[in-house]
Amino acid sequence: MIKITKTGWIYIVLTIVVGFAAVNTANNLIYILASALLSYMLVSGIFGRGNIHALSIQVEFPEEIYARTPTPITVRLTNPRRFLPAMLIRVVTTGRTVLFPYVAAASSSDAVIQVTFPHRGRCPIDPIRLASPFPFNFFTRFRTLDQPGELVIFPKPRNWAEVHARVEMNRRGGEQSVDRLGDAGDILAIRSYLPGDPLKHIHWKSTAKTGRIQTKEFAAVDEPDLVIAFDQVPVPDLEQRISCVTFRLLQLARGPRAFGLLIGGRLYPPRRSTAHKRALLRVLATYDQG
Repeated sequence: MIKITKTGWIYIVLTIVVGFAAVNTANNLIYILASALLSYMLVSGIFGRGNIHALSIQVEFPEEIYARTPTPITVRLTNPRRFLPAMLIRVVTTGRTVLFPYVAAASSSDAVIQVTFPHRGRCPIDPIRLASPFPFNFFTRFRTLDQPGELVIFPKPRNWAEVHARVEMNRRGGEQSVDRLGDAGDILAIRSYLPGDPLKHIHWKSTAKTGRIQTKEFAAVDEPDLVIAFDQVPVPDLEQRISCVTFRLLQLARGPRAFGLLIGGRLYPPRRSTAHKRALLRVLATYDQG
């Protein structure tokens, strides 16, 4: 696809005027000038077409994209040609434009753009458009590259700390000590004091007996699994409720507890992994969207 620029229209009109003048006057010098103008236009077409030929684009999205949150996206332009560089290439993707002034032959160049997706849910990836006014800005040539697939935009997290305690259910009652180090369970062992140990953990009886400072090691508390009951969140607006639960899921993912989700009558059992977190975020992202 080709679009004639304003400069191109001026040049075309000038070439036509000079051509008519050459015919009407039969002046060889004007003929030569008209031929030079036409040759200049031909060179522009040949180099312009070759400039965008064989180029490829790769758009890399992060694993987690949240609605209404600026997201860095990497755009990579690859020039596989052995000799001809690519110049003045504009790439249009996800509604943003990035300019690659120069990409050498047999190389690639990266650019990072910030994109904000307005809504949660599934978002098809638009075709990528390449454009270039090279070499003389008479014409802008376009190429469209399909990038099949879709993104899942996670909900924007929003903190409502006051409702968290009312929407969580323990999967196991109470707390249990386990045989790993912590600072809140039963005493697991007595050992020599090390720099940095809290003074409150010093075992004074053993210290007096051995003549050396001894400190207590505690078993870690095995915190119960946790399930977020989505339908019990006391937030009437659906989108705000989804944002609240998203925030809590991200909080839990940074901690030691396994977590799950009860939503729409379906229970997603507690687990603790990045894949599980993203699976729950996808559930929230597509909830009530059919």
